[in-house]
Amino acid sequence: MHKKGLQYAWRSFLFGVGYILSPVSFWNDALINFPLAYAMAYPFTGFVSEGGGFAMLLGIMYMITNIVGFLLMQYGFAPQKTNLRSAMIWSILYTAIVIILSYKGIIPSPQEIINWINA
Repeated sequence: MHKKGLQYAWRSFLFGVGYILSPVSFWNDALINFPLAYAMAYPFTGFVSEGGGFAMLLGIMYMITNIVGFLLMQYGFAPQKTNLRSAMIWSILYTAIVIILSYKGIIPSPQEIINWINA
């Protein structure tokens, strides 16, 4: 396989990983992002308060998984045209919408999901 084929395979791989991490796939939150965010937040449990500190940390880690997913998708699709600023703005905007929906009770909050997992 020559260089162009390897680049295409690598970009396809990055796009696939980004798709799995991004909120574009409807199933990824329960199966990928929340467990991954939980695993990323768990080592920091000693540094946060007992109350809602872990839920906030989990929410931040969840946002990071979404943002990384969007960035990987965009880079995998068009690496030479990737505008990091635009990608970050759209990723943060989407994540803010998810937070608002969670706050309004339309979708479950990270704490509700943790309670559901631990039950």
